[in-house]
Amino acid sequence: MRMWGMFFREYMELSLGVSIPPCTLDDVPTDHVRFAEDIVERLGRKNPLALFKGYLRHGYYPFYFEERN
Repeated sequence: MRMWGMFFREYMELSLGVSIPPCTLDDVPTDHVRFAEDIVERLGRKNPLALFKGYLRHGYYPFYFEERN
């Protein structure tokens, strides 16, 4: 059985309980500002860079929610 890792968007959704819609690579060149503003608004006072550091450290696989170590 193969387990795929989570995307950063999925990590934020599961760890913070926020819903962040996915975007395609075709959307990024034209709508990147709108997507960034939407994500910042949904995260509230949470720092996306600090969240990303946590994702890189232990959030790639979903079983981290059971035990972080």
